[in-house]
Amino acid sequence: MKTPRISFKKHGYVKTGLGGSEFVTIVESAPGILSGLFSVKKSRIQEYKIERPHKALIISLTSGFHCETRNLTGGALTFPDDIYISGESVMGYFTIQMDTLLNMHFERSAFVTVSYGDLLSNTLRFEPAPAK
Repeated sequence: MKTPRISFKKHGYVKTGLGGSEFVTIVESAPGILSGLFSVKKSRIQEYKIERPHKALIISLTSGFHCETRNLTGGALTFPDDIYISGESVMGYFTIQMDTLLNMHFERSAFVTVSYGDLLSNTLRFEPAPAK
């Protein structure tokens, strides 16, 4: 199976200013696997007083009246080479297996977004796993 490329055209919100653009974007790279990319300014990371840029990522999943919000690093696979620093910009990648991060077992479609401070990703729709 070919891994899809993350499209820079699918951002929920792109903040452009001096020093470049900031954004978060996500794709379902395989069934139940969420992959994403973020780009933020170094000053944002310093403002949040965090050592690892991934710590500021928040994931929200909603299905009907049920919802969960978690810090992404609890179930995200991150490595030192997932971060790229260029000038005043920091870019990072992440991959999450949805069922290990979120405890919600949903019976209908679920909608997922990831945020980084005031940056909000696009929304993805996940379908429930088939009954065993």
